Amino acid sequence: MGEMITDIGMDMDGVVYPFVPAFQRYCAQRQGKLFLPDPTNWHFYEDWDMDESTFHQWLIDAANEEQVFASEDPYEGVVDAWNTLLSMGIRIHVVTARPQAAWEQTANWLTKHGLVANSLHFNSTKGFLTSFAKQKALVIDDHVQYYDEAERSGMVPVLLNRPWNQHKEDANRVNNLAELVSLIRGYNLVKKKDAKKLVTKEKAVKPYTDTDPYAPYKKKYDQFPLPRTKWVYPTKDDWEWHN
Repeated sequence: MGEMITDIGMDMDGVVYPFVPAFQRYCAQRQGKLFLPDPTNWHFYEDWDMDESTFHQWLIDAANEEQVFASEDPYEGVVDAWNTLLSMGIRIHVVTARPQAAWEQTANWLTKHGLVANSLHFNSTKGFLTSFAKQKALVIDDHVQYYDEAERSGMVPVLLNRPWNQHKEDANRVNNLAELVSLIRGYNLVKKKDAKKLVTKEKAVKPYTDTDPYAPYKKKYDQFPLPRTKWVYPTKDDWEWHN
């Protein structure tokens, strides 16, 4: 019997929060440009003529100077889908690779928008979710690296469609969190039906029950005596012999 999805590892940027547009505006302003091109790959700073070290430094600067991790509203439909998941009994664990400098912003932003989470983790890995999921954990992310990690860890991996993850073939995909709700409902419905079938099958095959009243006097290793086909009441002589 398969386990039902009970826990979600919820990514922030690119899934719940539109980080790229916010950081894109910051970088354009800092470079003295009117705009920067929309990214087409995960290392989007390469499309903006930035190296990795500059990207990480500007990321920290943007967090401290512009509240770039809390300046935007959630993607459309996120709040409704989030609350629907909670009403389904799903536990939501926010797992993000944001810098630690963004911890307070992230917590305040979630609170501001009424996005109640069971836990909040700033971590570059997500495989640890398997250690405390009630049954099956699902990871929703926009980065192929985390999709692959979730799959290797035995979790249900899901990609939220973004231009930078289209190279991943045969992936579980959704376009928004509303579609994620439908995916989880369908997955759990199938698992629930499988569980009912298993229970019905177990009930149909009843274990052997010994109804022989003399069974306690038989040898202990004789676990499965042949059942009686016809019961005969003891005669008077039998009762007198036993008494």
